[in-house]
Amino acid sequence: MASSTLSKTPQDAKAPQLEQGASLYSLAWKQFLRHPTAKVALAVLGILYFLAAFADFIAPYPERFGDARLSFAPPTQVHWRNEAGEFVGPFVYGLRKELNLETFENDWTADTSRIYPIEFFVRSSNPRDAYVPFPISLIPQPLRTRLGIRPTAQLRLFGVDAPGRIYLWGSDDVGGDIFGRILFGGRISLTVG
Repeated sequence: MASSTLSKTPQDAKAPQLEQGASLYSLAWKQFLRHPTAKVALAVLGILYFLAAFADFIAPYPERFGDARLSFAPPTQVHWRNEAGEFVGPFVYGLRKELNLETFENDWTADTSRIYPIEFFVRSSNPRDAYVPFPISLIPQPLRTRLGIRPTAQLRLFGVDAPGRIYLWGSDDVGGDIFGRILFGGRISLTVG
């Protein structure tokens, strides 16, 4: 005579127990919280969305900024001490470009005669640097105009006085800041994803 009770296998013991009346969303959320890699990925994705949303504030230059004199400039090195070894706070040196006649490429050297202090919460006086802050930027332009909403901001997290430039990750072919371009480009790629 066959036994009516089935013995549990080790795989059955590891299977998640379904709760009666629980929604599919709550079950998926509980499964998600059990995986540490998923939690880390969610945190990284949240940071990327934050950086993309506030790119106008975080990037040192506007989205369409370019300085053709500094095309393909290397990443700017941030210094804390001057040539004499004195602590002066974060600053960058100016850049000097010279054509190498053997390789026909530009050689970049630091111009230590010019020091540009890195300033935080910089407000630009150029009206072309104005931007519409997040989350108001999510409202379409025609609707903002119809409602009479015209907020603009010119505050940036950090920057240096002109003619100095700070390129954390270098510059592209038109002298645009690669760090800023990646932040602005993240808006499109993260939205599509």
